[in-house]
Amino acid sequence: MAEHKSLTFSIEGKIITDVAREHFYVRNDMAKALDLLCSGLQSDQLNEYERMALALRVLDGKAEIRGTYPGDSYGLYDLDEPDCRFSIADHIGKLAKKLETAESELHDLQVKFSLVAEGLSDTQKREANSAWFSLDYDHRRPIFDDVEPVPLIPGLTSQLDSFLERMTGPETTTDDYGWLEPSGKFHEVPFGEHQGWAWKKALELGFSGEAFDRGLGGDVLLEHGWVLLYNPGLGLARPTSSDTRPMTKAQREFLFDYYTERNRPDLAKKYLEDD
Repeated sequence: MAEHKSLTFSIEGKIITDVAREHFYVRNDMAKALDLLCSGLQSDQLNEYERMALALRVLDGKAEIRGTYPGDSYGLYDLDEPDCRFSIADHIGKLAKKLETAESELHDLQVKFSLVAEGLSDTQKREANSAWFSLDYDHRRPIFDDVEPVPLIPGLTSQLDSFLERMTGPETTTDDYGWLEPSGKFHEVPFGEHQGWAWKKALELGFSGEAFDRGLGGDVLLEHGWVLLYNPGLGLARPTSSDTRPMTKAQREFLFDYYTERNRPDLAKKYLEDD
């Protein structure tokens, strides 16, 4: 025959009062606070609206539940003087001020975000999305939803973005690829012909040296302070210069105009700052 055991429990009124106030004043969860208080004020003598009114008095510091249930001492007690630590109106006012401040800060962040986003390429946006998704959170939406997800093939994204950026960019007064003299004069060179063109130019200028003897005209021009604008992926050109010959002021000014004309202020700024 199964053995039956009786289970007895008690409810402390003060605990209900303290926990309910914590839900409202600390966690800002008024619904849970009122639900807890109304449950603790169950009585055949009170209807739903009367229990709600009493629960609000407890939250407002004008009454509290005391005693232990079951027991004659358990019940609602009005306070002679309201507990000044608790005021529903004051707390809601503080929440309203916090919300106003948060909305103002959010607006400022949105403006700053828009300004930063305007200068980002699709590659940079994908990289930001990738870093965002790598954080350990569920149900994460991308930061930028105007770019496709990162391809599975490493390196493809940046090459493809660079190519599309060049092909769909604004019309420019100069071609993308070529050689830039120390004087700032730009020589347009068709894609894939920069080495041959450089060897002929080095010969024309009478340059000599080991690199010239090996037919490396490009290295010769670099050694003499020239800058190559080229991109093997057919994308927007990037400058290549000698490590021992810093760019001249004229070359930096050309590159500033070059990238400004192609809507890349982030790259243009670099050469303005190097001045």
